[in-house]
Amino acid sequence: MLAACGPDTTTDSLGVVATVPSDGARHAADAPLRVRFDGYLAESISLASAARLESADVGIAVSVLYDPVEQGLVVLPARPLRVGLGYTLTVDASVVEGVDGRTLDEDLRLSFVAGNPTSAARGVPPPVRFADLQADLRAACGDCHGAPPGAYPPLTAAALVEAPSQRRPGAVLVVPGAPLQSELVRRVLVDYPGTLGAPMPPDAPLDVALQKRLVDWVRDGALP
Repeated sequence: MLAACGPDTTTDSLGVVATVPSDGARHAADAPLRVRFDGYLAESISLASAARLESADVGIAVSVLYDPVEQGLVVLPARPLRVGLGYTLTVDASVVEGVDGRTLDEDLRLSFVAGNPTSAARGVPPPVRFADLQADLRAACGDCHGAPPGAYPPLTAAALVEAPSQRRPGAVLVVPGAPLQSELVRRVLVDYPGTLGAPMPPDAPLDVALQKRLVDWVRDGALP
């Protein structure tokens, strides 16, 4: 469990918990690549430089996202990979750093073969809107954030987006496009370092799928 908000002085290395695919496996040509770590990553790392994908030393265009719920990187090829072709995913040890200051001992290299795609045509999913989350959030958090209005903001986009945090001076509940700068997101993540007070909701964490949708909502622009 991570508790400190500042850099850790430990010499332990950042560990890799799991990869999708595993080294040497086949992987659907249109599916994301994932690398999970044993702790949260630093907010300041350059995602664009964190990972690269190659085939026979030819670079493949990708975008890299950070999934704080799974504590890992998500690598999205710009287009489906070529079935039957071998690829190598490299995670750069000089870029990836844990929020506690730990780093990888060396670059992670993962080789795999592109397998049959999971769908004939995968389109870009529409952005998540708050209306898509509201019922589930009210079911999980409505006891504290329901009517009548009280000390806690209601579960509406208007009350959360760009609203100041009452618990952390200077922090904002939801910063559109920036999940880890959003106090609301940090509060629902399990044991996020430096978070003040009990996590939300206090009795049990949000369902993982709902956590992910909340992160996606903020990353997509915090639309109503």
